Amino acid sequence: MKKVIISIALFVAFFSMQSKAQITFGVQKDTRLIRPYKYKSNINYLEIPVNGLYKFGAGPAIIFIQAGPYLGYALSAKLKADEKIFQNEDGTLTDKYDLKIGTDKEKDDLKPLDFGINVGAGVEFKGITFGLQYGLGLANISPYTEDDTKIKNKVIGISVGYKFIKN
Repeated sequence: MKKVIISIALFVAFFSMQSKAQITFGVQKDTRLIRPYKYKSNINYLEIPVNGLYKFGAGPAIIFIQAGPYLGYALSAKLKADEKIFQNEDGTLTDKYDLKIGTDKEKDDLKPLDFGINVGAGVEFKGITFGLQYGLGLANISPYTEDDTKIKNKVIGISVGYKFIKN
């Protein structure tokens, strides 16, 4: 006899997404770039995933796969460059820049709302869970629309957990 269990869990994730990039273009007024440089971005999101989960046994381990949509809201975003290339309001240069979050293409650097799909898999063994997940952003989080500018999130997540309550 097969057993079907429906488990509904409410999960709100707060995470920080970090990325590295090599910029290879020159002056761009909107992002205050002076010349090509390396930078690291750090964008903090509040994310609500709605994943379907399927579990099956494989000996003493339980394998799971999951997929579903997510909705995220950007709370803060920063850039850190390898040298002082961002211009402050007073004209001095700095290596840090707080990205402005909003929908105004004249004032803001990122849109706050993100949505996309998650897929993942993992294993549970004696209450310890290991998982790997990929999130593909479907929303263009750039407020700029000219020149077909698009910024979309792509995230790889690794998780380790412990179940205090066994099924």
